[in-house]
Amino acid sequence: MLAVAAAVTGGMLSATPEARAPFTVGLDHVPVAVRDLEAAAARYMAMGFALKEGRPHPNGITNRHVKFDNGTEVELITAPEPVDDLTRYYRRLLDQGDGGAFLALHPSEHEQALVRLSRAGLPASAGINISFPYDHPLRYLFFAGLNHSPTDRPEHFAHANTALRLSAVWLAGAAFADEQLALGALGLTISPSAPDFALLPEAVMVRLADGALYLLPARHARLSRRVVGVTLDVRDLATAVTRLESAAVPFRRLVAATGRRSVVVNPDEAHGIWLELRQ
Repeated sequence: MLAVAAAVTGGMLSATPEARAPFTVGLDHVPVAVRDLEAAAARYMAMGFALKEGRPHPNGITNRHVKFDNGTEVELITAPEPVDDLTRYYRRLLDQGDGGAFLALHPSEHEQALVRLSRAGLPASAGINISFPYDHPLRYLFFAGLNHSPTDRPEHFAHANTALRLSAVWLAGAAFADEQLALGALGLTISPSAPDFALLPEAVMVRLADGALYLLPARHARLSRRVVGVTLDVRDLATAVTRLESAAVPFRRLVAATGRRSVVVNPDEAHGIWLELRQ
C-alpha cells in the first residue's frame, strides 16, 4: 500500500500550471446496485435514513436517494432489464449480488478535469458527466455535479439517525495503477495511512476537498467491485446506534487512532456495502 502512496505522490511532484490552479475534487455520490429496490429502501429507512423517491428512467432504471444538504448522497438503484450499455453494466453487477456500482466525484471545473485526465492519456469523455468506457478499468468512476435538485425538501435531509454527509468512500483491489494515474492528474494528495479510518488505519488515504477515499488491500474486495464501502458523518452517534438497535441491525463499535468513534454495518446487512456511521 505504501507503493500506491509513493506512486501517486510521485506523479504530483512535477508541478504544472493546472496543478497550481485553484482546482478541487470532492465527493459527489455512490450508486449502490440492488436487486430488490423496495427491500433495500425498507432496510435503509429502518436504519434511520430518509429516502427521496427517484424519477422513472427511459431505460427502466429506478432508484431511491439518501440525500444530504451538501449535495452528496448514497443512491439505491436497480435496472430490471439490460436494454443499453448502462443497464447491461448494472445487470452484470447484479448477477453477482448487491453492492457498490459507481463512484461519482465532483470537480470544481469539469472542463479542467477533462483536460487533466486526457493529458494523462486516460480515455475520459464528456457527456452529461465525465466518464470512461465500460471496458476500461476506471469504468466505475465518473465526474458529476452535486445532486442539488429543485424538488429537494427539508424532509429529504431529516435523517432520524442524524446522518449529515457522505464523508468517505472505500475502494479495494490488488492494484490501483489506473487510479494512481487519474488521481495524480487531478492533483490529489495521498497519505500512506488513515488515522481516522477505524477499520484499517494503515489504508492509503486520498485527500479530497471535502472528505477522503480509502484504498484498501485486495482482501477487502467484494466480488469484482472497486467500491466496497462508505463513511457517513452523523451528528449524534448514540442516536444512530439506537436506530440500528431498534431495527435489529448488527454492527461493530470502533474507535480510530485519533479517538474518533464510529459504528460499522457489514455488507450483508447493508445491501452489499460496508456502512460506517461516524461521529
